[in-house]
Amino acid sequence: MIRVVERGTVFTPDDITFWAGKGEGRTLEDALAEADILVSTPHGGSAMPEEVREFVVDDYTERLQLDYTDCTTAPIYRA
Repeated sequence: MIRVVERGTVFTPDDITFWAGKGEGRTLEDALAEADILVSTPHGGSAMPEEVREFVVDDYTERLQLDYTDCTTAPIYRA
């Protein structure tokens, strides 16, 4: 099954911003205050917007989606 972002989904900055300790309650302000370096990884993600699904070839598989998107690298960047 192809990974799709449901039609009308809106992401907040908190949904797409990650830093060490976020899951343990560390604030972005604390992380920035202690940071020696800031890394930006502006990638598109791995799930396609439902709005464009109809334009994708029928034989596009989840395997192809995973091979050619950030799905496998996202956990590494977040860590």
